[in-house]
Amino acid sequence: MRRLFVLFFCLISLHLHAQEQQLAYQYYRNGEYEKAIDLFQSLHETNPYNTSYTNYLIDCYQQLEKFEEANILIHNQLKKLPNQDYLYVELGYNFQLQKNEASAKKYYDQAIDRIRKNPNEVYNISNSFEKKVLLDYALKSYQTAVALVPTFNFNYQIALLYGQLGNTEMMISTFL
Repeated sequence: MRRLFVLFFCLISLHLHAQEQQLAYQYYRNGEYEKAIDLFQSLHETNPYNTSYTNYLIDCYQQLEKFEEANILIHNQLKKLPNQDYLYVELGYNFQLQKNEASAKKYYDQAIDRIRKNPNEVYNISNSFEKKVLLDYALKSYQTAVALVPTFNFNYQIALLYGQLGNTEMMISTFL
């Protein structure tokens, strides 16, 4: 009987956790960022290694122009998980939203430097740049990785970025 109770309790708690997650995503999609923050904060606290919750929480703070809260969260995540190099892009973007271009550039350059230390980080870092529509930095991140590891083949991604930047000549050249 006791095992049945424990099993029932576990199933109920999993169901409630899933509902909380779905509700947080729903609030986010509806632009109800204050409500989403409450739920993502709770989800983040129970599972701080889930980068999805962290990313949504950062975005909610930025949407509400709570830049200091986003900054604190990003720095705390970097302390907990120093290998999440894409967070340097988030830090830079947080400063860019505040019109602090010098600090933004500093963190974007740090993200590129992280690729120099570990070229495999190009996937996460370039993806973060692309999500923020920082196409020049995304291009630079791919080019940096290819310069370090010539066997990397990012021609397709580089060509697409050239196309998005309006440089059709380089796009065609890279595709060919």
